[in-house]
Amino acid sequence: MSKIKLTHSGGNCVSLNPPTSAPSSADVELKLPATVGSANQVLKNSSTAGTLEFGAKQLFSSYAILKDLKTTGGGDLATGDWRDRPLSTEYADPDGIVSITNTSTGTFELASAGTYLIKWQCPAYDVGQHISKLRCTSDSADVAFSNSATAWTDETENSWTFGLARVTITGSKSYRIMHYAESTQNGNGMGTYYAPSSETAEFLRVEIYKEA
Repeated sequence: MSKIKLTHSGGNCVSLNPPTSAPSSADVELKLPATVGSANQVLKNSSTAGTLEFGAKQLFSSYAILKDLKTTGGGDLATGDWRDRPLSTEYADPDGIVSITNTSTGTFELASAGTYLIKWQCPAYDVGQHISKLRCTSDSADVAFSNSATAWTDETENSWTFGLARVTITGSKSYRIMHYAESTQNGNGMGTYYAPSSETAEFLRVEIYKEA
């Protein structure tokens, strides 16, 4: 097996080796970029496969989407304290970065150390003013709060809160979304349900992006 050996003036060398297995059908050609790039850029394939170029590094390495899906109302939302938002479904998680550990409380666990961008949105119905938050249950600490919203008691539509947080952790940690309402609404305080043929509706979405 041939290789290219670059020898340093001190005697040691750096070698460029071919792949361990033979190309499947034809010779493989890689074209090097015409520049040396700049700081913090990475070497990657261009739009023409096999032609290398320098470009910006990838910001996120993985993602996950968690949802609470129901075919009825979202559930009771009582005033006077923060209420847990349930999570029923790990909708997408290609690299296993998160797991739902308790569906009734909506507790989810980030699997490993890293920096994560967490987005969430959840509705309320007929409860007056309301707000949601991301809470780290491992640390018993609030992380971030959503916008304040109003679900008018004389209207017949959902009102949504939206939140965003960036967290850096050194090991696995657990979180949940919690909701606070001005007034109590049983059955559908966490969102009213409508669908023409009993389709599944979404009552909480949590999007998680792990930084590269």
